[in-house]
Amino acid sequence: MDTTEFQVQDARDGGGESLNRLYERLAPALFAWARLRLRSAPGGYGPEDLMQEVWLRALAAFDRFEARGAGSFRAWMFRIASNVYLEVMRRRGSSGPTPEHESEGLSQVPAEITSITAGLRRSESIDRLVERINSLEQEDRRLFIHRGLEGKTAAETAEILGLGEEAVHKRWQRLRTKLRDDPVFIDLVDQSDPRGGR
Repeated sequence: MDTTEFQVQDARDGGGESLNRLYERLAPALFAWARLRLRSAPGGYGPEDLMQEVWLRALAAFDRFEARGAGSFRAWMFRIASNVYLEVMRRRGSSGPTPEHESEGLSQVPAEITSITAGLRRSESIDRLVERINSLEQEDRRLFIHRGLEGKTAAETAEILGLGEEAVHKRWQRLRTKLRDDPVFIDLVDQSDPRGGR
Protein backbone atom coordinates (compact mmCIF):
# COMPACT_ATOMS: atom_id res chain seq x y z
CA MET A 1 0.00 0.00 0.00
CA ASP A 2 1.39 3.35 -1.03
CA THR A 3 -1.27 5.91 -0.13
CA THR A 4 -0.35 9.13 1.60
CA GLU A 5 -2.46 8.12 4.61
CA PHE A 6 -0.63 4.80 4.91
CA GLN A 7 2.76 6.51 4.73
CA VAL A 8 1.72 9.07 7.36
CA GLN A 9 0.71 6.25 9.72
CA ASP A 10 3.87 4.28 8.93
CA ALA A 11 6.03 7.32 9.65
CA ARG A 12 4.13 7.89 12.90
CA ASP A 13 4.76 4.25 13.85
CA GLY A 14 8.47 4.71 13.36
CA GLY A 15 8.94 3.89 9.68
CA GLY A 16 11.99 6.07 9.12
CA GLU A 17 11.78 6.15 5.33
CA SER A 18 8.09 7.01 5.16
CA LEU A 19 8.51 10.70 5.90
CA ASN A 20 11.09 10.89 3.11
CA ARG A 21 8.64 9.18 0.75
CA LEU A 22 5.90 11.60 1.81
CA TYR A 23 8.21 14.48 1.07
CA GLU A 24 9.15 12.95 -2.29
CA ARG A 25 5.46 12.59 -3.18
CA LEU A 26 4.78 16.27 -2.51
CA ALA A 27 8.16 17.60 -3.68
CA PRO A 28 7.14 18.43 -7.29
CA ALA A 29 4.14 20.48 -6.09
CA LEU A 30 6.27 22.15 -3.40
CA PHE A 31 8.95 22.98 -5.95
CA ALA A 32 6.47 24.50 -8.41
CA TRP A 33 4.92 26.44 -5.52
CA ALA A 34 8.32 27.73 -4.39
CA ARG A 35 9.21 28.75 -7.95
CA LEU A 36 5.97 30.72 -8.25
CA ARG A 37 6.19 32.35 -4.82
CA LEU A 38 9.90 33.20 -4.89
CA ARG A 39 10.02 34.63 -8.40
CA SER A 40 10.37 38.15 -6.96
CA ALA A 41 12.11 37.28 -3.70
CA PRO A 42 15.15 39.39 -2.85
CA GLY A 43 18.52 37.87 -2.06
CA GLY A 44 19.92 34.52 -3.05
CA TYR A 45 17.38 32.32 -1.25
CA GLY A 46 15.89 30.03 -3.88
CA PRO A 47 13.24 27.33 -4.23
CA GLU A 48 15.70 24.57 -3.28
CA ASP A 49 16.57 26.34 -0.02
CA LEU A 50 12.90 26.81 0.83
CA MET A 51 12.07 23.17 0.13
CA GLN A 52 14.91 21.87 2.27
CA GLU A 53 13.91 24.20 5.08
CA VAL A 54 10.35 22.90 4.84
CA TRP A 55 11.65 19.34 5.15
CA LEU A 56 13.65 20.25 8.27
CA ARG A 57 10.63 21.91 9.86
CA ALA A 58 8.35 18.99 8.98
CA LEU A 59 10.83 16.50 10.39
CA ALA A 60 11.04 18.45 13.66
CA ALA A 61 7.25 18.86 13.96
CA PHE A 62 6.02 15.53 12.61
CA ASP A 63 5.40 13.98 16.03
CA ARG A 64 2.84 16.73 16.62
CA PHE A 65 1.04 16.20 13.31
CA GLU A 66 -2.42 14.73 13.70
CA ALA A 67 -4.30 14.20 10.46
CA ARG A 68 -7.73 14.92 11.93
CA GLY A 69 -6.72 18.14 13.61
CA ALA A 70 -4.29 19.43 10.99
CA GLY A 71 -6.23 18.44 7.87
CA SER A 72 -4.44 16.55 5.12
CA PHE A 73 -0.71 15.98 5.16
CA ARG A 74 -0.50 18.11 2.01
CA ALA A 75 -2.25 21.04 3.70
CA TRP A 76 0.03 20.67 6.74
CA MET A 77 3.18 20.71 4.59
CA PHE A 78 2.02 23.75 2.67
CA ARG A 79 1.25 25.58 5.92
CA ILE A 80 4.86 24.97 6.92
CA ALA A 81 5.99 26.15 3.47
CA SER A 82 3.89 29.32 3.78
CA ASN A 83 5.38 30.05 7.20
CA VAL A 84 8.92 29.59 5.90
CA TYR A 85 8.17 31.80 2.90
CA LEU A 86 6.76 34.60 5.07
CA GLU A 87 9.76 34.42 7.42
CA VAL A 88 12.17 34.60 4.49
CA MET A 89 10.38 37.58 2.98
CA ARG A 90 10.32 39.40 6.32
CA ARG A 91 14.00 38.75 6.97
CA ARG A 92 15.07 39.55 3.42
CA GLY A 93 13.01 42.72 3.44
CA SER A 94 14.92 43.99 6.46
CA SER A 95 18.60 44.64 6.88
CA GLY A 96 18.83 42.17 9.74
CA PRO A 97 21.17 39.19 9.93
CA THR A 98 20.59 36.09 7.85
CA PRO A 99 18.50 33.69 9.96
CA GLU A 100 20.13 30.48 11.10
CA HIS A 101 17.61 28.37 9.15
CA GLU A 102 18.81 29.96 5.92
CA SER A 103 22.44 29.07 6.44
CA GLU A 104 23.92 26.43 8.67
CA GLY A 105 20.58 24.70 9.30
CA LEU A 106 20.41 23.57 5.69
CA SER A 107 23.67 21.67 6.09
CA GLN A 108 21.69 19.11 8.11
CA VAL A 109 19.58 18.09 5.11
CA PRO A 110 20.43 14.50 4.12
CA ALA A 111 21.71 13.64 0.67
CA GLU A 112 18.49 11.87 -0.31
CA ILE A 113 16.43 15.04 0.16
CA THR A 114 19.05 17.16 -1.59
CA SER A 115 19.01 14.70 -4.50
CA ILE A 116 15.20 14.95 -4.85
CA THR A 117 15.45 18.73 -4.96
CA ALA A 118 18.31 18.69 -7.48
CA GLY A 119 16.30 16.41 -9.77
CA LEU A 120 13.35 18.80 -9.71
CA ARG A 121 15.61 21.73 -10.51
CA ARG A 122 16.50 19.96 -13.76
CA SER A 123 12.87 19.14 -14.64
CA GLU A 124 11.98 20.75 -17.97
CA SER A 125 8.31 19.76 -17.59
CA ILE A 126 8.00 21.69 -14.32
CA ASP A 127 9.83 24.60 -15.96
CA ARG A 128 7.25 24.66 -18.74
CA LEU A 129 4.28 24.51 -16.37
CA VAL A 130 5.69 27.25 -14.13
CA GLU A 131 6.24 29.47 -17.18
CA ARG A 132 2.68 28.79 -18.25
CA ILE A 133 1.26 29.66 -14.82
CA ASN A 134 3.38 32.82 -14.67
CA SER A 135 1.82 33.90 -17.97
CA LEU A 136 -1.70 33.80 -16.49
CA GLU A 137 -3.53 36.78 -15.05
CA GLN A 138 -2.59 37.41 -11.43
CA GLU A 139 -5.91 36.15 -10.02
CA ASP A 140 -5.67 32.85 -11.92
CA ARG A 141 -2.05 32.45 -10.84
CA ARG A 142 -3.07 32.95 -7.20
CA LEU A 143 -5.97 30.53 -7.69
CA PHE A 144 -3.57 27.88 -8.98
CA ILE A 145 -1.23 28.41 -6.02
CA HIS A 146 -3.86 28.35 -3.27
CA ARG A 147 -6.52 26.01 -4.65
CA GLY A 148 -4.41 23.73 -6.80
CA LEU A 149 -1.03 23.42 -5.12
CA GLU A 150 -1.76 24.22 -1.47
CA GLY A 151 -5.01 22.24 -1.53
CA LYS A 152 -7.01 24.93 0.22
CA THR A 153 -10.77 24.51 0.15
CA ALA A 154 -12.86 26.65 -2.16
CA ALA A 155 -14.10 28.58 0.89
CA GLU A 156 -10.54 29.26 2.10
CA THR A 157 -9.44 30.28 -1.38
CA ALA A 158 -12.47 32.53 -1.78
CA GLU A 159 -11.55 34.38 1.40
CA ILE A 160 -7.94 34.88 0.27
CA LEU A 161 -8.93 36.08 -3.21
CA GLY A 162 -11.89 38.16 -2.08
CA LEU A 163 -14.31 36.18 -4.25
CA GLY A 164 -17.46 34.19 -3.61
CA GLU A 165 -17.10 30.45 -3.09
CA GLU A 166 -19.16 29.66 -6.19
CA ALA A 167 -16.98 32.00 -8.25
CA VAL A 168 -13.89 30.11 -7.05
CA HIS A 169 -15.46 26.78 -8.08
CA LYS A 170 -16.24 28.09 -11.55
CA ARG A 171 -12.88 29.78 -12.06
CA TRP A 172 -11.06 26.65 -10.85
CA GLN A 173 -13.01 24.41 -13.22
CA ARG A 174 -12.20 26.76 -16.12
CA LEU A 175 -8.53 26.87 -15.17
CA ARG A 176 -8.35 23.08 -14.87
CA THR A 177 -9.91 22.75 -18.32
CA LYS A 178 -7.39 25.22 -19.71
CA LEU A 179 -4.41 23.36 -18.23
CA ARG A 180 -5.54 19.74 -18.41
CA ASP A 181 -3.55 19.10 -21.61
CA ASP A 182 -0.34 19.51 -19.58
CA PRO A 183 0.55 16.07 -18.14
CA VAL A 184 2.39 17.66 -15.21
CA PHE A 185 -0.69 19.62 -14.12
CA ILE A 186 -2.71 16.65 -12.84
CA ASP A 187 0.33 15.23 -11.05
CA LEU A 188 0.89 18.49 -9.15
CA VAL A 189 -2.53 19.68 -8.09
CA ASP A 190 -4.71 18.62 -5.18
CA GLN A 191 -7.53 16.30 -6.26
CA SER A 192 -9.58 16.26 -3.04
CA ASP A 193 -12.48 18.53 -4.08
CA PRO A 194 -15.26 16.40 -5.59
CA ARG A 195 -16.59 19.44 -7.48
CA GLY A 196 -13.21 19.92 -9.14
CA GLY A 197 -12.47 16.31 -9.97
CA ARG A 198 -10.44 15.02 -12.84
